[in-house]
Amino acid sequence: MDFCVLFENCDNKIQSTWKECNKQLMDYPYNVEKLQLEPVSITNFFLDPRLDAITDSIVRDLKQKTSELQDECYNDLKANRQEMFAGIYIQQHPELKSVLENLKLECRCKNYAEAELVVKIADNTVPQCTCRNDYWNLYGNLFSSRSEFDNMYNTSEQGFLDDVKLRQSLKADIQEIASMLSGLKAPKFKDGLTGKNEDIIKLLQKVQYHKGKYFYDEVVEMMFAADASMTKEWEKKGSFFSSRNEFYETYVSGDYKNVLKEKKSK
Repeated sequence: MDFCVLFENCDNKIQSTWKECNKQLMDYPYNVEKLQLEPVSITNFFLDPRLDAITDSIVRDLKQKTSELQDECYNDLKANRQEMFAGIYIQQHPELKSVLENLKLECRCKNYAEAELVVKIADNTVPQCTCRNDYWNLYGNLFSSRSEFDNMYNTSEQGFLDDVKLRQSLKADIQEIASMLSGLKAPKFKDGLTGKNEDIIKLLQKVQYHKGKYFYDEVVEMMFAADASMTKEWEKKGSFFSSRNEFYETYVSGDYKNVLKEKKSK
């Protein structure tokens, strides 16, 4: 599909120019073969090479007029009907699809519409965006690695920001756990949720909330660091458990001895 199909006014101008030039050719006395120009459009035009031998002026005039009209229509369409322009431009340059997807993924500071990005590509003014690194500098400390960050960043902008918000909330909660631990003197977690120490029960409940969430390993390690007796028990009996987290959860459950006995019998 040509631009002229969508931009009828420009097409009319081009066809009018084409007809005028052909009329001049027909009236030109040295055009004995009555050669005419091939039909022209906004995106392409054809000139019979034999016309160069007849007259340079008419051919040169057509080239200049057609070129000017092409630029006029191209720029008008690009400025005023960007979605149509984008659709045509992508058809003509199918390789842009992957480029567009990458640009939309990387550039989040402007949130350009696809048509705007296509225009920028056509004008060679594609934004050199640093959004990914900017977000990494802001939130990288919430992720265990750059690859984990990149995987979440690649989902969607809203999905990424929601995830960051959750991580920030969990981090803030971990700081509260650390504050609660600092207020306890040599805490013992063996009695767990069945114990009588209300402060320890509140702490264990808050830690329990983190199970299966980001930073849970970090929280469990904080609990081990606070209770030396739990660490010693892990060093003795930890081999019966699949992970440090499983051991911790069993240890504070109030049923540690029974579970350990069952595991030893297997």
